[in-house]
Amino acid sequence: MEPQTQRAVVGLFEILGPGVGIRVLKGIYPNVARRELEEMLRDYREAWVRKNTVLVHELKWTRGGTVWAMDYTEPPTPVDAMYGQILATRDLASGYQPRALPFEGKSMGVTRSAIFKLMLWEGKDVPFTSELVRKIRSLVSRLQTEARGKE
Repeated sequence: MEPQTQRAVVGLFEILGPGVGIRVLKGIYPNVARRELEEMLRDYREAWVRKNTVLVHELKWTRGGTVWAMDYTEPPTPVDAMYGQILATRDLASGYQPRALPFEGKSMGVTRSAIFKLMLWEGKDVPFTSELVRKIRSLVSRLQTEARGKE
């Protein structure tokens, strides 16, 4: 194959990408041998994969109750005509959703209150991680200890 034609084919690969098929190439370059086009396409695809490969790390929680996530969502219409936000929680391993709490808005105070309520409702330590949660855990523990002492 002539160098000029070879450069044109590679330029076409850059425009059409690695998904271009041999039929298309053969239609554009009928005078180039099919095997030559196949070899160039294979080389281009291998180079493209090497150049465009991205390393992805994924965390997978396998034991339920280990880590929970929480986030706000906005319902289509306010809950009970007054709560415009819902704070939803999910166990990342099992997908279990222990609570979805309606709130008028979202703020640090609301989030703190929700975590506090979750800890009391669940009757155990809720597996969130942050400095705020550590402080709330300490408060819940102290309140539970005080409550046991009054029994």
